[in-house]
Amino acid sequence: MFPSAQTFSVEDTDIQLWRIAPDEGPLNEYSFSFKAGELKFDVEVKGEVTPEFYHHEDRGSHIYEKCSRFVVNGRPAYGITEFHYRNMNGPSYTLPSCLPLLCEPRDLPSELDEALTLPFTEEACGSSPLVGGKGAQLGLLSSIQHKEDFVVTKGFSITLNAYRQQLQRESSIVTAITKIEESFRIGTIQDTQSRCSDTVEAIAGSTITDSVRAAILSSMEEVFGADFEHSCVAVRSSASGEDGTEASGAGQMETFLGVSGIDKVLESVSRCWASAYSFQAVQYRRQNGQPIRVLVGVVIQEMVKSEVSGVLFTNHPVTGSADHMVIDASYGLGEAVVSGKTTPDSITVIRDWTDKVTVQSKQIGAKKLRIMVKEGGGLEERSVSGEDMCCLSDSQIQQLCQIGIKLEKYFGSPRDIEWALAGDQFYLLQARPITTLEEVTDEDLIHEFDDPLITDQEWLTTGNISEMLPGATTPLTYSLFASAIDLSCLEVGVKLCGSARYHYPRKMLLSCCGHLFINLMPNESGSMNNIFGKKENMELTVVGETLADLTEDSVKSYHGPFTSRLKTIINTIKYLTSVTPATNMKCDDWAKKADSYEVIDQSSGCLQMYRDISQYLPDYTEVWKVGVLKSANSGAWAAAMFGVLLQGKTEYSNEMCSDVAVILSQCQDVYSADVPVAIQGLARSIVASGLEDKFLSGDDQVCVELLSDNSVPAVTDLYKDFMKRHGHRYIREAELMEKSWQTNPERLVQVLKKIIKMKAYQERQKTSFSIKDTIANLKTPLTNGEKRSLKFILPRARRAVGEREFGKSLCVKVADKFKQAYWRLSEKMEQEGRLPEKELLFFLTHREIGQLLETRSPKLLTKAKRRRKLLPKLMTLSFPKYSIGVPKPKEQESFEEQRKPTFTLTGMPICKGRVTGKARVVKTLEEANSIQRDDILIVSYTDVGWTPYFPLLGGLVTEMGGLVSHGAVVAREFQLPCVVNVPNATHLLQSGDDIILDGLAGKIEKLEGTSTD
Repeated sequence: MFPSAQTFSVEDTDIQLWRIAPDEGPLNEYSFSFKAGELKFDVEVKGEVTPEFYHHEDRGSHIYEKCSRFVVNGRPAYGITEFHYRNMNGPSYTLPSCLPLLCEPRDLPSELDEALTLPFTEEACGSSPLVGGKGAQLGLLSSIQHKEDFVVTKGFSITLNAYRQQLQRESSIVTAITKIEESFRIGTIQDTQSRCSDTVEAIAGSTITDSVRAAILSSMEEVFGADFEHSCVAVRSSASGEDGTEASGAGQMETFLGVSGIDKVLESVSRCWASAYSFQAVQYRRQNGQPIRVLVGVVIQEMVKSEVSGVLFTNHPVTGSADHMVIDASYGLGEAVVSGKTTPDSITVIRDWTDKVTVQSKQIGAKKLRIMVKEGGGLEERSVSGEDMCCLSDSQIQQLCQIGIKLEKYFGSPRDIEWALAGDQFYLLQARPITTLEEVTDEDLIHEFDDPLITDQEWLTTGNISEMLPGATTPLTYSLFASAIDLSCLEVGVKLCGSARYHYPRKMLLSCCGHLFINLMPNESGSMNNIFGKKENMELTVVGETLADLTEDSVKSYHGPFTSRLKTIINTIKYLTSVTPATNMKCDDWAKKADSYEVIDQSSGCLQMYRDISQYLPDYTEVWKVGVLKSANSGAWAAAMFGVLLQGKTEYSNEMCSDVAVILSQCQDVYSADVPVAIQGLARSIVASGLEDKFLSGDDQVCVELLSDNSVPAVTDLYKDFMKRHGHRYIREAELMEKSWQTNPERLVQVLKKIIKMKAYQERQKTSFSIKDTIANLKTPLTNGEKRSLKFILPRARRAVGEREFGKSLCVKVADKFKQAYWRLSEKMEQEGRLPEKELLFFLTHREIGQLLETRSPKLLTKAKRRRKLLPKLMTLSFPKYSIGVPKPKEQESFEEQRKPTFTLTGMPICKGRVTGKARVVKTLEEANSIQRDDILIVSYTDVGWTPYFPLLGGLVTEMGGLVSHGAVVAREFQLPCVVNVPNATHLLQSGDDIILDGLAGKIEKLEGTSTD
């Protein structure tokens, strides 16, 4: 297989397996040859590391997995050779015994759903849907304590159903909870805090229902005996969803220790229930996408008068290392450790693969405070001194760690264990999952969507793609747009260039650090594998220059054997006679239905909206395929023009590029060029209607209403027509999070104000030439035959540019429907409490959104928040225009030494005209408001979001771009002097510099005597 995905069968080989794989094991060094695709390959192999594996229970298969170095036709490579030996007399092997996995009980009798209390010793108490997270953990621990070296103190759980019954009687509490939910949708933080406070007070002050009270009294007597009034217990909250694998909820709700007497127990139960609606608990659930309305169980457990207490993490809680266990321990109750009132001993233990543990370090804490249970109930704090020894002996550390290891095996995951030591007995109070494991670093998140490269010699470029989607993408956009464009480019390669289809990760459009890059290698090989056969044609069209360092030999090595000339001719004929008409038909179909196309029903719930979007996602890909095929058609006709103008030469001169620019300057129906014309017309209408002063003095929202309220029908008609034709567009329009003019019309108002204020609304007169005159004015001397060829090609090339721009607008229009659908879904998810903020939806992939809707996973939300926090950093990253292998961000470079009093920059000529004026360097659209009338705009790139400012300009210079890039197309339509592909123009020139822009020569000359703004 070649990197291009061309695959050939091995036709012949001289390899002799019996020589390189004798009975005693495979050789480390050997060589062989083979033939494939009519090519011969000589291979040298040198094995370096050889892991060995036995397969199957009887060890009947012996595998040698050799990590090897290769030399293939003189080129070094790395890989794996695998040898499979029969091992019929393999070594005997006994499967190790395992502890049974401790799972919550299933298929419990339905009558248990009505239970109000359950003792820890009852099997059903291990069910979190019945008793909440903490109660279930204690029920499960109780079920194995007789087998292991620990004790769970006796107790029982008040079920979630008991709380449900309490709510059914107290309708005022239900109303109070509803008001909390409403406050998140339409209120302020202060409203939420106030309503939480009211709800907590209402629940804590309510009387426990007779049935629940009777059940509690009965369980107290059953579990603690007739003298239960004098029992000293802990009363702890146990909410549904608490102590889960993704969010523990630790510390969010109340725990009451040292409670004695039935009245105080019942009061503590009410306060535990109430604590579920404290602002801190509600906000925690909200930020983790959990329901505001939850059911709460309560655990009542005998207190342990512990001498030493603390926590044990069976994996390191910070690094996640399974080789390290960490113990925090202090004298008295564990409350002193959990509350942070004392500094405990911190003990780190090393655990080997046989589960043998060794103390690595002991950090002795001050332990100046000890919390104890008072006689008769309640707690007391005692100040102590001189506690300079570890409160656990080495043998106790060993014993505790072995308990932790056993629990880890029972539950099948690392545990966060609360424990107490009284006498020589360890008591377990909790064994929840450690939720901080599997945390990824910022560096992991920065590179999590990086696409793999097939070879380290692939050329990637930011050219072209950075005009449509500059900067970093959100994960949602990556998951949809990058896949759609990659598949679309593959379609062009297969249908026009005869490229092979591939079934492995993307290779046409790749991602690194959230930025998108075009892989030039498949595009180069495709351009050489079609009827035009010139890689330089593709380079000029896509990146605005030819790439001498990217040789034809390297492209051939990447692609493998090229298609025969006859087959490329057949492919091209099929493309022109079959693919192109079919694409045009699809484009026409989409043009007819785009306005009425809808992805979702606005009134649906979240899950149905997501299903609808998923159902229609093939449309998203299909319309981008149409757009990319239209773009390829334009590039093909441009390549045909180059072929005529080159006249068999290999050198591409500025004069020839200028001729191509002249030919393309008379394109018809260029959709994107209509944007500034339509905005100028709207501005003229506002002025002619006498609304100028009102428009300029009003705030943006008032101006939107002025445009749309039909108070001046002529203005409103033009505004509605603009929105219908172009409202779906804006800067970074392929980014799903970026709102269009239609969704955020205030952005359009800001541009209109600028144009009206600068009086830049007068229509420019465009000079037109006939095809005959255009050909006659070219600088390249042409034969009669070449003129006839151009006469045939020219109208088709011009029409293809217009179709390309229309196709792109159509793609964005349909994509905007999906954009609006996702925004509506995000609003609905926020209303339903599944997202704390709408914007977070765009920091999940489409698949992750489905997972979040299904599971309400707090970890997904945490990841989305971290991704959003990193986006500004990713947006600041800048990459070279070309990268060989994995792209590396550019380090900040100083250009001061290159800024001489005078200098000249060169680029690709796009539109003729020589103009002298002030440079206006603008690096973001937010800075565009600084543009003045007749400025020469210096930017990195332009997309349709910049187009409204074109009426203000005297000229345009871009660092990126080619002959049919957005800025080039619109500049030609405006007959605006323009040069593209000028490296570092935004760094070398400064706003206020006096410059001469020569659009015909492709030069920008900085003059002396610069005046600064």
